[in-house]
Amino acid sequence: PVPTKQWPRYQNVLPHAYAAQVIECDDRWVRQLVINLMIFLYHWGDHEEACKLAKLAVNVWIERLGAADPQTLQAAERLGFYLWTLGRYAEAGRINQSTVERHRELSGENSEKTLIAEIAVATDLKGSGDFVAALDLNQQIYQKARVLLGENEPTALWAAHDTVVSLGLAGQYRKGRERSEEHTSELQS
Repeated sequence: PVPTKQWPRYQNVLPHAYAAQVIECDDRWVRQLVINLMIFLYHWGDHEEACKLAKLAVNVWIERLGAADPQTLQAAERLGFYLWTLGRYAEAGRINQSTVERHRELSGENSEKTLIAEIAVATDLKGSGDFVAALDLNQQIYQKARVLLGENEPTALWAAHDTVVSLGLAGQYRKGRERSEEHTSELQS
């Protein structure tokens, strides 16, 4: 749904999706449409509505499919992000922590999905002002990502970036700059 050329279609289908209660549908394709509608709403700028749709989907799908269902997890990840975007850090933190736990149960401690979910938790910590805890978690995530994925893989680069942000927020500006320069030179070589 990110390509803007698709947005008129999402605008047209959105009222019908609500009226038809597609969120209740058991078909995976239709549930993916609901997730795409959330993403569309977010990119369209309607963050409140994206959050509302994500929350409704998570609640319905946990009841119908369970918290460990892949699409329930996708919707929960979106919900955590939308809550964070809206400044509802405590709620986002609870959702994201639960999502990390599900990923650990399903994929293991060292899966890429778990690493990505942990980055969301570190972001929640930053949003709540706990910069030291965020830095500690970011450093752990980055070390795991480097070992598991390699330094130049997208998730490892994201973890590196998030670690640099946490260093700055924790007042370790020089170390953050040095780390940023190290990563930049590694990418350029």
